[in-house]
Amino acid sequence: MILTETLTDEEHDRPNLAQAVRTRFAGIGADELEIPVRRDRPRAADLPE
Repeated sequence: MILTETLTDEEHDRPNLAQAVRTRFAGIGADELEIPVRRDRPRAADLPE
């Protein structure tokens, strides 16, 4: 019953985190930033055994 009430709640239309971040930072020109070229190969993770 709690799950049903939560999922059918009218406030469920709120944006999720990704949508909120995208809306918040839209228009600052971040999509125009140049992505730097990677020069070094990624190193392997050193995981304990």
